[in-house]
Formats: sequence, structure tokens, C-alpha cells
Amino acid sequence: MAPPTYKILEFLKRRPGMSMDEFRDHYENVHRVLAEKYSAGLKRYLRRYLEPADGEEELPFDAVTELWFDDRPTFETVLGFLSRQELPAEIIEDELRFLDRPRCRTATVVEYESDMAEVARRHG
Repeated sequence: MAPPTYKILEFLKRRPGMSMDEFRDHYENVHRVLAEKYSAGLKRYLRRYLEPADGEEELPFDAVTELWFDDRPTFETVLGFLSRQELPAEIIEDELRFLDRPRCRTATVVEYESDMAEVARRHG
């Protein structure tokens, strides 16, 4: 079994009056670039944009951001900064331009993954 991956998930809601296209464009072309300046210790940085299925109402969140870490100490350090809102001023200022910050949420994940090729070898 592979060692665990530690993740921080951020569930993000766009600012009222902003379209999904504007939200995605701002995140990918402005906020992502700012955030990457502070990405030391990050293994992966994913943004998943959510859209309701046809006929469904608007979802409570517009994107899920995944921050992946290989080690628990770095994960815990970043989580501490996020939970205490100790983010760089330029990050906070930019979030105010495109996020409905009171509606955003953070969660943590410790993920273990089975090696399915190994499972198939054992049971095949």
C-alpha cells in the first residue's frame, strides 16, 4: 500500500452577480497565479469546477480546490494558516474580488489508495 496523501479541500462559492465563466477565468488567470507563488511543499494543486446537471438547481459551491501534500507536517502548517486566516494580503484581496468568502468551506482528507494492479495479481 502506498503512503497516505494529505489533502486540503476548499469548497468555493463565487461572488454574487459573477457568472461561472467569469469565475473560472478569474481563478485560472489571476488567483491561480497568485496562489502558486505560495505553493512550496505542495504536491498537486487541482481546481474542479462544478456545474449542476441539466434541470438541477444551482449548487452550494462552484469549485472544489484540492491541495495535495506528501507529508503531514507541511499539510498541518498550511492548514493552520488557512484556519487562522493568516494568508498573504494579496491572496485575501483577490479572494474578495471573486469569492463569496463567508460561504466557502475547508475540509481535510487523509487518503490511502490501493494498488489495484497488485490486488489483481494476488487474486487473479
